[in-house]
Amino acid sequence: MDKTIIGRIGEKAIPETIHNYQSNIPEQELTAKKNIRNKFAAQGYNPNKVTFD
Repeated sequence: MDKTIIGRIGEKAIPETIHNYQSNIPEQELTAKKNIRNKFAAQGYNPNKVTFD
């Protein structure tokens, strides 16, 4: 099963899909959120302002 995490700042959204998602492995979701924050930071956004759906 795949799960997509979506990070947003204002109207801008960056999705990241976790392949073979397992709910008993929280590191998968934490890593996806960290990757999204890093993508926003690389574009000049403040990664602390990211919200997740």
